[in-house]
Amino acid sequence: MLMQGFLSSIRNLLSKIEYKSVLEVGCGPGDLAAAIVPVHVTYLGIDIDSKEVETARLRYPNLSFVVGSAYDLLVETKSMDLVTAREVLEHLEDPAKALAEIDRVAKEWLLVSVP
Repeated sequence: MLMQGFLSSIRNLLSKIEYKSVLEVGCGPGDLAAAIVPVHVTYLGIDIDSKEVETARLRYPNLSFVVGSAYDLLVETKSMDLVTAREVLEHLEDPAKALAEIDRVAKEWLLVSVP
């Protein structure tokens, strides 16, 4: 029930903005992307855990997933309309460094959540 409310809130927020590209930092197995990313949007999920990325690729072959670090995102500066990091920062040794990197690649919007 809690997760459904969370997803509903995210969908509501995203319905109020325009975006064509999404970078998800800490994508895990890709379930959030599958639940909230419209089909017309270019999506890239990044996670440090290669097993999670492999699972995401198998579950959602229509989306792009790569192994990478929140400290060194694999995209150009200001190239992603929306960057999201859900329940990621609390797991990092240097969350400020990750936030600076997220800011570097975000063109317009950030969606960040922590517990």
